[in-house]
Amino acid sequence: MPELQSYSKPALGIDEQIDLFVRRGMAVPDRDRARHYLSYISYYRLSIYARALQVDDSADHRYRPGVSFDDMLNLYTFDRELRLLVLDAIERIEVAIRAAIAYAFSIAAGPGWYADASLFRESDRFSHVDEIARIKKICRHSQEEFMKHHRENYLALPPSWKMVEVMTVGELERIFLNMDAGNQLVKDARYRIAGKFGIPVALFRSWFKPVCLLRNTCAHHGRLWNRKLIYHPELPHISRIAWAAHNVGNRQKLYTCLCMVQCLMLKINPYSNWKARLLALMTRHADVPQAQMGFPSDWQHDPFWEVPVAGGQT
Repeated sequence: MPELQSYSKPALGIDEQIDLFVRRGMAVPDRDRARHYLSYISYYRLSIYARALQVDDSADHRYRPGVSFDDMLNLYTFDRELRLLVLDAIERIEVAIRAAIAYAFSIAAGPGWYADASLFRESDRFSHVDEIARIKKICRHSQEEFMKHHRENYLALPPSWKMVEVMTVGELERIFLNMDAGNQLVKDARYRIAGKFGIPVALFRSWFKPVCLLRNTCAHHGRLWNRKLIYHPELPHISRIAWAAHNVGNRQKLYTCLCMVQCLMLKINPYSNWKARLLALMTRHADVPQAQMGFPSDWQHDPFWEVPVAGGQT
């Protein structure tokens, strides 16, 4: 690890930022237009996308010949549109996961199943006592009308169908993954939950963290298109599960997660035009290097991505 040092780079005015782009080889034909975007997006956020346009291993951050300000802006615009599209699907997936977990366990173990310590396994990373303390804090501070109503009228903790609506998906994932896999009730409920999405329990467990990661990246406006994903989904090995026929390649790239999203969407809303919108987005931005997202060549011709007859829902 390099020795830490003081940060000494000065803040640059917008014209100085443009000059820095130009010194590094970027064409900026319309400085007024560049000033406008740098005022509302920021140099640092745009420069993250500019790095993909630099000469490989360039010590002085030189841009490849012919690179313009619009190339950087178009890449930023593509990533923004991609985030919104992925978030649209993730919102549906997240809502479906909340509903499935609350229903299956409430029917099997009662509305307050999450407070039953016998359904969980203790570990160095999970304490049921600490988890309940966190849940109580969520209940105390939630400003949702249904939670206020519960606090004003009931002594007990809220039923799980209320709780899952105020938990983050990450909090719900922590509860789900730390339940006791040796408990038959837990086994049966997990089987029913995974079955709602047409996949085995092991695959559902594997996909929970990537769903959370995609959700948080998109919701917090993070760069998505060429991100190296720290959580990546396992691949299905059962023919009845709809999946791309080709090799999806590096599972830390976005493409594998997009296959996961589409697989789940096929169960949640079989008539959704989400994949058609993905295909349209990729066609509209054909200049974006798809290999950096893990897309294999001719991926759009795989039967998995075939667009159904017009008339489906969104």
